[in-house]
Formats: sequence, structure tokens, C-alpha cells
Amino acid sequence: MDDRRTTQRQKTFLAGKIIYGANRFETECSVRDLSANGARLALSDVLAIPNEFELHLPARHMICRVEVRWRRGRQIGVSFRSVRRLATRVAKVLADAI
Repeated sequence: MDDRRTTQRQKTFLAGKIIYGANRFETECSVRDLSANGARLALSDVLAIPNEFELHLPARHMICRVEVRWRRGRQIGVSFRSVRRLATRVAKVLADAI
């Protein structure tokens, strides 16, 4: 397989939340790999997920706008379009909600 990543990826097992649509639908996911430019996510239903969404990573105090780059089985690869760091207090509220 051709690896086109420009930054090193890190194996993780972080809890994440996918948020999408006008009604702000939520789906939980696991972040399996993470780099400065993107992530590999594992979730139960990849077909319901749109090509662009918000990815909340409470353990890293981050909210990312992402774009789906690939889908394989129950995993999707995303690239970060923008990343916003949260204040610790806000991140704790999000983490408690998962």
C-alpha cells in the first residue's frame, strides 16, 4: 500500500465523537492513529457518516473539522481541515459528556 502521509502517525486508542448535519447528530468513535494532518477512526457504521464533519477529541482538548479521505470496512481515514484547541475547563465538560 502506498503511504502518502507527510507527518508521522501515532497509534492511539482515544475516544472521539463525530458531529454532523444541521441537527448536530452524534456518533461515537475510536481514534486508532493520529498525526498532525489526520486520523484513522473506527466506528460501527461508516455509511451514515458524511464526507465532512466535526471530530471532537476531549482527551486532546481538540475540535477538528475533517474531510473523509477513505473508507474501509468499519474504519475511515480523515484529513484535518482545521483544528481548534479548547480551554481545559471546556474540554472537561466535553469529556464528561462521552
